[in-house]
Amino acid sequence: MSSQNPRAPSPSTARVESTKSLQSRQRGQTEEGQRNSRVSFDTTSLMSERVDAEISKRSFRERGSRYDIDMREIGIGGYGKAGFRWKAVFLAKDRMFKDREVAIKKVVKIDEEKDSAFKKEVIIMKRLDHPNICRLFETYEQGRVMYFVIEFCEGGDLFDRYSNYGKLPETMMAPIIKQVASALKYAHSKGIAHRDLKLENICFCEKSPSSTHVKVIDWGLAGSFEQGRMKSSVGTSTYSAPEVLDPEDDDDGYTCACDLWSLGVVAYVALSGKPPFWGSPKQQVARMRAEKYPLSGEFWDTVSSDAKDLIHQLLKTDVQVRLSADQVISHPWLKTSPASPAETPLLAQVLSNLEQFSRAPDFFTFCVASVARQLDHRSLGGIRDAFLMLDKNCDGILTLNEIREGYAKAFHPDDPEAVTEAEVQEIFSYLDLDGSGRITYTEFCAAGLGEDGFADEHVLWSAFKTFDIHDDGKISKEELRQVLQRADITQVWTAGVCEEVAEEVVQFFGNGSDSINFDEWLSLMRECSARHNEVSPRRFSQSLQSLLGENQSSFVLEAKNADVSPVEEEKPEDRPEISLPVVHAKSGYFDSECCGSGLRRLYRSLSGRR
Repeated sequence: MSSQNPRAPSPSTARVESTKSLQSRQRGQTEEGQRNSRVSFDTTSLMSERVDAEISKRSFRERGSRYDIDMREIGIGGYGKAGFRWKAVFLAKDRMFKDREVAIKKVVKIDEEKDSAFKKEVIIMKRLDHPNICRLFETYEQGRVMYFVIEFCEGGDLFDRYSNYGKLPETMMAPIIKQVASALKYAHSKGIAHRDLKLENICFCEKSPSSTHVKVIDWGLAGSFEQGRMKSSVGTSTYSAPEVLDPEDDDDGYTCACDLWSLGVVAYVALSGKPPFWGSPKQQVARMRAEKYPLSGEFWDTVSSDAKDLIHQLLKTDVQVRLSADQVISHPWLKTSPASPAETPLLAQVLSNLEQFSRAPDFFTFCVASVARQLDHRSLGGIRDAFLMLDKNCDGILTLNEIREGYAKAFHPDDPEAVTEAEVQEIFSYLDLDGSGRITYTEFCAAGLGEDGFADEHVLWSAFKTFDIHDDGKISKEELRQVLQRADITQVWTAGVCEEVAEEVVQFFGNGSDSINFDEWLSLMRECSARHNEVSPRRFSQSLQSLLGENQSSFVLEAKNADVSPVEEEKPEDRPEISLPVVHAKSGYFDSECCGSGLRRLYRSLSGRR
């Protein structure tokens, strides 16, 4: 999927269109309850996780037949007792997505401890949504084996890059360290520590030797410190902090500061080609606690004082004075490092797409969010760059003020104060799909794809697979009911209401069966499109209408048909222009967990309401 719109407007045209749209939004903000009527959903759960007991246990060979797996391993490790290897990574091609490659990690649950660890890894990776963190797309389980389908970084890891090209120049290492620090800042804000940061776990997205776009991979040893300090001695000794290798007090444990020590070692090794500490384990720990490591001599003569200072500030035994991820990002060595190569015209196009997205019917937003969660760096390049341009503090999320500054830079560069927070508040609230008050990376990518995102052939199939819990090519009434009930965290919908609605959806579109297949799903999507474009003559039962409530509509689409109840006329300038093209999709895979709110958006679209 292309990340850029070929019909991108010129900066001047986009500026005029944006100004007009913002003005029309201000005129329409008198309607009360506009934001409150919108249901939130969790975009981090839009992932296929086939490990629940309720899901059919077909083999990975059958379920994963969409992948052509290259049996040559691209990653190994995880040796257990008697040399038994419990982990391997393979490259695979996706048969349904042209030119799409993924990495498939195969792990063996050799005992209950490993089983628990793998499932914990899934939970952690589902919570991580950042442009510099490798994405987990889906998981499969077959007996004692689990398969993780993850984003493939074709450029190899930082260790390979060093091995192939030698010591890396500071102009390359500074942006790399900044990206890793941003990923750590985000993960730490979620209460998650990586605990195994090293050169091998920092991967390049592109093969080009000049590329500096990296992602942090392998969160298998990640730990949560939300409930207290961590105590397990895990990781790779060369990179591990002294408080992890040899805690002075067994009861104290350690914090996420261990990742910053590891980051210091990464910078040291990449700039010098040698580890900072050596010798026996006891000698290494002694040198760590004494903070004895060379920063002068043959390998350091050409390294800047700022780079040396950053390393010195990271390799501090006292965690109270060791730099945090946020302080690393603000360090003089990294402060001038560019966050992204994005240019203002591209930013203007992405922001225009954001504005269009905020006017789309709710079910449209859900479908695109589902797709955005599953796209890799190659599909999101331009949108990712725009996100990084807006993310001024490198925390992996966007605030209202950062969005406002982006609009000012793109559309009013000569007068930044011309765009106020009030003008972008409505746009922001609709982009904030999970109601957190901030815009996540996936939310931004979904909006940034714009209307053209729906022209890609796999979009509608992706939406279909979101509700196909059992992955059998059809959506049953029971699956619809489960999705509805699971989504409603406020418990507004009773089991009876969910069951009734599921019954009627299947009745309307199921062609006499007790489920709907993909062709019937397309009919459902055509109905959404027809109602959005005001050409549908169809009138739905009171049950679907009553699910919304008479006073829940805050944005009403006009119905120009005698069979549909008339609603208040809208002014032309206030009418959204987005429509859903009916295309035949071929591929997709998503989880229904926490996605039922998307069906709420579907009902709003079907009833011509927001």
